[in-house]
Amino acid sequence: MIEIELIASHKCIHCGKTVEARAQKVENFAENTTPWIMFYGHLFELPSLYCCNTTYLPTFIAIKSHSSIEDSFFSGKKKMMVGSEEVPVIIDEPNHFAVTRTFKEQIELEHQLAKQNKLWKRQKDDFFQKAYTYFTVHFEQIIDEMDHQEVLDILRTFEDGYLSLAPQRPRRFVYKGKNERKLITKWIKKEIKSLAQEESEEIKKYLFFLIVDYFVQLKLIPQIHYLKWDAQKFEKMIGESLLTYLLVSFPLTGYFSFLKDEAILRLTNKGHFQKELRHLLEKTQKELAMATATNSKIQQTVEAQKRTIADLENKNEKLRQQNSRLEEQLNATGDELLIARQAQKIKELKGLVNELQEEVRDLRERVGEQEEEEVVKEDEVILQSSEGVVTDFSPLSGKTVGIFGDIQGYETEEEVYPCKILSCESMKNPNAVSILRESDFLVVLTQHISHSCMWSIKEFANEAELPVIYSRHTNVAIILKQILTMINNKERSMP
Repeated sequence: MIEIELIASHKCIHCGKTVEARAQKVENFAENTTPWIMFYGHLFELPSLYCCNTTYLPTFIAIKSHSSIEDSFFSGKKKMMVGSEEVPVIIDEPNHFAVTRTFKEQIELEHQLAKQNKLWKRQKDDFFQKAYTYFTVHFEQIIDEMDHQEVLDILRTFEDGYLSLAPQRPRRFVYKGKNERKLITKWIKKEIKSLAQEESEEIKKYLFFLIVDYFVQLKLIPQIHYLKWDAQKFEKMIGESLLTYLLVSFPLTGYFSFLKDEAILRLTNKGHFQKELRHLLEKTQKELAMATATNSKIQQTVEAQKRTIADLENKNEKLRQQNSRLEEQLNATGDELLIARQAQKIKELKGLVNELQEEVRDLRERVGEQEEEEVVKEDEVILQSSEGVVTDFSPLSGKTVGIFGDIQGYETEEEVYPCKILSCESMKNPNAVSILRESDFLVVLTQHISHSCMWSIKEFANEAELPVIYSRHTNVAIILKQILTMINNKERSMP
């Protein structure tokens, strides 16, 4: 934590004199010691100031730091207003301050901060070790993304701090006057990159201290006390890549986990493209939900018609049995009159059976048409949801995909996709066996092939240890995406 000293002040409205007093750190967390102020993780008692027989609460604080690094950190903000976002006041009584907390809220926060500090102490070394590895691997990208003024401050601190420990080293930078250098943005970043490449590991660790350790200790951790991480401001300091890594990997308790979520959300949702992408995603999700509801209704209709077909088939079977019994009765009796009557009944029953068979065929055709319509709608939804998203088919490069089903024309897709596509309507085709042997992946179109062919293909695939995709779709892009999904799932399941 930063060791600082605060001087509280107020300008008397009667005589115009500025009255000052030193703010003492809070030692006893008792309510009767309030009001307090919080500054960068420290709590200070807010002193009462006396002038012209009047008691005032301070309106400003002035900062006194005790190291050169802290001086550079607090440069430009030596005096700040009490009750601002940077200096909230802990007070229960009515007051005029803009930003305040109650005593109860602050005590709860201190309790949660104690848990956070224990977690940080346990995981601190591991966090910095992993951060240093990331820093060394992506050093040039980190420097390119950083604000050039931040890089210039690092160079100034490095020259004034590290080189002072080794005075035999020549200074690398040109001064103009006392405190300014003749540097341009590209030269600044090029210089610090060459510095990291030419010098020893000790130099890299010192640069890591100036960039990452400095940021974590003086920015990330103190901001937890304010319950806010300013992602946009942090990004300007250390760049998007390094900031994203530190935000994701920084250990936080469940109470403070929202800081990480909000910061990453602000960081990723900052551009116009992300807004358009979100709108497109929301639109696609709505359309997909509507299509799913429609498909559900169609499925219910199909199921109802399947039940009707089953009932008709049962009735047909009963009629067949009645017909069979009548024929047996006719064979057992020699009565010609009975034979004539029974023949008439049989004729009527056969007519009824034929009508039922026609109705069953008609229903089957309607079910098939609805199922095909459902698959087409599903294909349209999938294709609409993937509009603008380029699918990488490179994992299929050099592979051969054999598609079996009563659909033709897949060979025409060879110039569009990196894989070779062969097709065959059934196992009766003379080319079926050669396609099976030549293929790396087998696709069975379940809506366009007989069960006997499907079982033959499955038996060959088991013997040859070939992957098989059973698809209701006829769109080549969707079929290839199903193959890619199978490949990805198989890779994730491997140890």
